[in-house]
Amino acid sequence: MKRTNVVGIAAVLSIWVSTIPFLSLVMSDPAAAACFRLPDTSQNRARGVAGCWQCDDGISCPGSSGGGCPAGEIATTSGGCMPIGATECGNGHCDPGKYCANSGRSCFPNGSVDCGDFYCPAGNTCGRYRCLAPGSVECRDGGTCDRGFHCSRDGQRCVPNGTAECGNGHCDPGNYCANNNHSCFPNGSVDCGNDYCPHGEACSSGGGCVPEGKVDCGQGSYCELGFACKPGGGCLLTGSDELARFCPNGRFQCGKGRVCTKDNECEYKIKTIDIWIRSFIPIIHEGNPGYTLPLPTNPAHTMIRDPNWFSTSCYLTDQRQFSDDPEASVRMGSHVVIKTGELATVVVSDKSSSQSVEISCETGAERCRKPVDMSRTTFGLINQEGDALRLRVHGEANNACFRGAPSIQYDGEFVVDLTEGTIKFDGTVGKFPAFEAYARANDGTIQKIFQEPPVPRSTVLWIPLSRFVNSPAVKF
Repeated sequence: MKRTNVVGIAAVLSIWVSTIPFLSLVMSDPAAAACFRLPDTSQNRARGVAGCWQCDDGISCPGSSGGGCPAGEIATTSGGCMPIGATECGNGHCDPGKYCANSGRSCFPNGSVDCGDFYCPAGNTCGRYRCLAPGSVECRDGGTCDRGFHCSRDGQRCVPNGTAECGNGHCDPGNYCANNNHSCFPNGSVDCGNDYCPHGEACSSGGGCVPEGKVDCGQGSYCELGFACKPGGGCLLTGSDELARFCPNGRFQCGKGRVCTKDNECEYKIKTIDIWIRSFIPIIHEGNPGYTLPLPTNPAHTMIRDPNWFSTSCYLTDQRQFSDDPEASVRMGSHVVIKTGELATVVVSDKSSSQSVEISCETGAERCRKPVDMSRTTFGLINQEGDALRLRVHGEANNACFRGAPSIQYDGEFVVDLTEGTIKFDGTVGKFPAFEAYARANDGTIQKIFQEPPVPRSTVLWIPLSRFVNSPAVKF
């Protein structure tokens, strides 16, 4: 039995079938003998001819007008021809190796950068008028700065990156522009103009540096806080008398107790002195418990009995203890104001007294209210010996509601030392009631000169008796 060669038959059939698409392409066009369609391959697509007709007279593509182009060219959409691989551009085309740029007005080499009216090589960027190398920048004046530089603020020069522009130059890293753009100083330092001070220090007047928080005395010298610079060098406690004695020009020093004026003249540091001396009946007689009694109408206030045991009258106390209040209630008081100078004078002299008030011991009803006669209270003239002042005072007055009442008295002398700035009292006061004296300089703080309570077990009957008071010198 004869065998059939199946494999050979299959091969022949396969070759015949593969020719059917080509034959259909050839037979589908009237010019089949002269043209054939180029297949849609990646190579043909890259050339821009995929699906176009390849004829003896050239290649034509669907959508083009015209009857064909020469061999090696393809038809354009506008009816013209261009080389295979070219690109349509505006009303023309760009040859192979170029691309359409500048909105269809120019052809630039492939890989170049379209900058509009011009192009730049690959890797460059477009400037306004020229190509910029990688990393370079264009400045306002049209110039360029290379990589690692930037344009100055005025656009006229290049400044290294990381530096600070300074005047017509620059400051290196770690420095800043100072001295009105004329100098470069280390970061963290203090700009002192032509020089600088390191961190933690401040500029000193006249040049040099001083530690922060210190008192600058000029040219690098300084004092600690709480002190002031002494003319000629050194430090003095702020507010000290010695400091005030130096005149602004620093050429001379006033004497102790004096200060220099802005006109370089010396005057006393103490310009005015207020002095008060007063007597009063305290609300409680601590040296004689029970001597002052509560008022029937107001137990918070007190009174003292008439020394006549048969009398039903009582008299109001001053309802206070010691006080430096200039307006405090008193039985009798003197106040003077002294103006110092080469010839000290008394510019104010006051005599003060609260009224005498008699009431019923049982009911508190008022029986008498009269002002106290202060005519016997006097001030002497100021006796000035150099920087020492002496002022004589005398006080004398009695109860206006008690006929024949003894007079409360004080008598003595206030001594002021303008050099040391002190005051004291030498004199006598009664053993009853209480006595006090105060003073102040230049309207400052009121200082106590002395406070003398009634002596123990004393009563109004002790008023005529006196005691010595010699107070220590008190600093204003």
